[in-house]
Amino acid sequence: MTESGWLEVGRGVFQRRYDPLDVSVVVAAGPTGLTVIDTRNNPAEGDELIRDVALRFGLPIVAVVNTHAHYDHTFGNQSFAALPSAVVYGHHLIPRHFAEYGAPRLAAQQADPTREPESDLIVPGHGSVVDRDFVQRQAGSLQKVADAIRSCRAHGTAFEDLPPDHELFTLWPPAMLESAFARGFAQLG
Repeated sequence: MTESGWLEVGRGVFQRRYDPLDVSVVVAAGPTGLTVIDTRNNPAEGDELIRDVALRFGLPIVAVVNTHAHYDHTFGNQSFAALPSAVVYGHHLIPRHFAEYGAPRLAAQQADPTREPESDLIVPGHGSVVDRDFVQRQAGSLQKVADAIRSCRAHGTAFEDLPPDHELFTLWPPAMLESAFARGFAQLG
């Protein structure tokens, strides 16, 4: 970790953790400027990030990428959208997620900026930098969940009918698996 708080995790790729929610932000340097990955929790934190990036890198921010739609990774977007050179990118379903989940949280935070929005999820992007092995293990675990959902759906087996010693329960908490099965079954029809 450098004095500025930015850790180089790859050639031209830097990561920094920010409180109050221990969110990881990444900056990737390119030939025309910087891409910032995730913008933090609110406009004030977005502004702080813009200042930190300018101080550390001295290059224009040309793009923002949102890894996912949760408030603690995207509510700083409006600060970046005000920059003349930055374009904000994200998954095409982010607007729907914002409308259904983010808007109420944003309204509550705008009504009381000192209030920390509720979070009912634990998501990647918090905590320490992970390595390739971690990502591969997690991808393998997720594949096992997806395969089990497909198999159970095809055989008419409900989540509640899984034996308590099923391998999935060693990989993920039951509440997360139950939610995954419900969404998977809905998608499979």
